[in-house]
Amino acid sequence: MMKGGYTGKMLFVDLTQGKIEEKELTEEMAKRFIGGYGIGARILYDLMKPGVDPLGPDNVIGFVTGPLNGTGAFLGARYTVVCKSPVTGGWNDANSGGFFAPELKKAGYDAVFISGASDKPVYLWIKDGKAEIRDAFKLWGKDAVETHEALVTEIGDRMLRAALIGPSGEKLSLMACVMNDYHRAAGRGGLGAVMGSKKLKAVVVRGTGQVPIADPEKLKEINQSLQSAMKEGPMATIAQAFAQLGTGMGTGANALSGDTPVKNWGGVGIVDFGEEKAHKLDGEALVLSTLEKKRLINLTRPTWTRSSEPKNMPALIALWDAEPTMQSKKAPGPSRRPTGPNTKPREPLAPCV
Repeated sequence: MMKGGYTGKMLFVDLTQGKIEEKELTEEMAKRFIGGYGIGARILYDLMKPGVDPLGPDNVIGFVTGPLNGTGAFLGARYTVVCKSPVTGGWNDANSGGFFAPELKKAGYDAVFISGASDKPVYLWIKDGKAEIRDAFKLWGKDAVETHEALVTEIGDRMLRAALIGPSGEKLSLMACVMNDYHRAAGRGGLGAVMGSKKLKAVVVRGTGQVPIADPEKLKEINQSLQSAMKEGPMATIAQAFAQLGTGMGTGANALSGDTPVKNWGGVGIVDFGEEKAHKLDGEALVLSTLEKKRLINLTRPTWTRSSEPKNMPALIALWDAEPTMQSKKAPGPSRRPTGPNTKPREPLAPCV
């Protein structure tokens, strides 16, 4: 039995046959292949033959969690989506934050692997250890936000979480992402196109279980240490910038350092891009540019749920309140807070990254 961090179960779905099978995640595999990336690579290597068409039914797409998901560990919310990439023809992984991974764990599974292809749009519904393939005809053609809201209405539970695609994934665009929590994306390698090729609109999860923790007191101690470091340690400034601007705070610097590609990895950032252009990509510059161009005309100041609040919303609100010309632009209108069954105020949580 797993000592902590894992449920010990994986789900395997064949959309061609409409078959769902539950398999054990052994302690040996969890130790040898750590996290979403490791387990995902091992399973895809075992399941897929050489030469598989990335947009064919024999490709396997996996939604894989890691040992920290659902445990309450700070910075432990990300999950990994894996498949053979239709962009490169090779291994692909991309990850996303938010609430999908913890919810999948609470629903009873460490990973979901999906093969085959449906002849009609479907979505996978997982709740507390039970899974079923459902018709998604009414969801097909909707964008990420519309799809999430339609699922909430259909299922009747605002606390559900979903990894899903929009029209670009349905049309097999190689730039299509897998989206969750309205605005979060697992973006690399054409993952959305792989879901679209399978006619898989979404993987939807809801769980009420608990993830086992081997040493709760030690986890609490580490969390407190991280919290102190983020507030008062040498990385405090960076942590605060992430809280305000998200990963966009480092975009410009990454272009100069080589972490972000320039000229499709053929260029050198500091030479072929330059500091002036890089500065225009920084999170703060992008926020200011967006506000200057858009002026948020005809939009009210949005009210978000904890599952959908953008990383840069504190910065946007601060700029909104500080900009006198904005005040006269605020037009009356309906709240943009998502509505639906079971909508109720929520207590704030520690940020998921």
